[in-house]
Amino acid sequence: VNLKNKAQGQHLDRKLEQLRANLRKFRQYMNGLTLHLEAQSNVAALQGIHKKGKNAVVAFQTTTAEQREELLPYVRQTNEIMEMNGSFLSSCITFENGGDYNETEVVMEMESLKQVKAMVAESLGARAAALQEVFSEMKEVRETYAARFNADFERCLQALSVREGLGRKYGAPRRGAQERLRSEMAHSESAELFMTRVLDELASLTKCTPGAPLGDLVSSQLPTAVTSGQSLSERIKTCVDTLRRAVFYRAQYLGFLRDPGSAPSPAPVGLEDTVFESDRTFSGLDDEALFGFIGTGADPAKTFWRVVEDAHALCCQETRELYERENMLDELEVSGARLTPEGEPLPESLVHFLREYEERASQYREQSSRRLRDQLCRLEGLLAE
Repeated sequence: VNLKNKAQGQHLDRKLEQLRANLRKFRQYMNGLTLHLEAQSNVAALQGIHKKGKNAVVAFQTTTAEQREELLPYVRQTNEIMEMNGSFLSSCITFENGGDYNETEVVMEMESLKQVKAMVAESLGARAAALQEVFSEMKEVRETYAARFNADFERCLQALSVREGLGRKYGAPRRGAQERLRSEMAHSESAELFMTRVLDELASLTKCTPGAPLGDLVSSQLPTAVTSGQSLSERIKTCVDTLRRAVFYRAQYLGFLRDPGSAPSPAPVGLEDTVFESDRTFSGLDDEALFGFIGTGADPAKTFWRVVEDAHALCCQETRELYERENMLDELEVSGARLTPEGEPLPESLVHFLREYEERASQYREQSSRRLRDQLCRLEGLLAE
């Protein structure tokens, strides 16, 4: 029993030393990850390191629980050493019962085994205390390092967000500018699509037989209240009049006019059905309805580029105001960059974003202007037919 008890103690000591070694590795790994947090230059990389740390904590906790279950038999009162005492006593049968022991010998053995049992119980208690100490330390280290790592992550995220203008709070002005540009591009594309469909309608109308009833032969992109009851020539004139004004306002919106100041705004004109020489004069699509379709108005100042400039200025203003509210202007003065030599400091990544923002908007405007030129050429071709 003594030998068995000693062997169990030595085996447990080796296991406890392995636990302490694992604990040292966990500390070193978490300390290394913390140093890596400081070195990250973008949110994605920072979040990647944070995920590694969280996974390490969970893995360490799971492994600790498994190791605890594995070592509990070494400290239970019902382990195999105690069972050896019971087995030996059950074999001590007196002469009266057909065995090889007298009553005195059995009593002596029982007293001896009590001492052995007390010694084993003392060993089990010492092992339990050692085991509890190690696992308590492991739990404390895990919780301490996890809390410290999360705090370091939040601190680094805050510093990175401030420096780069990122995150839910510091990235809000940038997201606002992006959304304004996306929204304006969507309106522009909707206007372009409307003009393309009216051109398609005009192309279909030019193929119809003059004087023939249209019925549902050619569907219209214009309101029924405008096209209802119109003859072929009236429908063609309505489409041409709509496109005439739409092309002008779209060119004005895109900054496509060579000399905007000298270009008069096209006004709706009275249209006549000249095919049947009738005296009926009718109006095409009014300006209000037209502006609803093309997403712009008659004001020459409300252009695509003005929206971009306003969004750009608002982004800079909101960023400065945000940093001022958070008392972070000093940090901005140190780590920020300027769009122009005389401009105010902004987060460096925001400066790059705004330059790319204007470049993207400029390219989109240029491409839209080219498509408008193609639409105008198509209109000229249809008129020539």
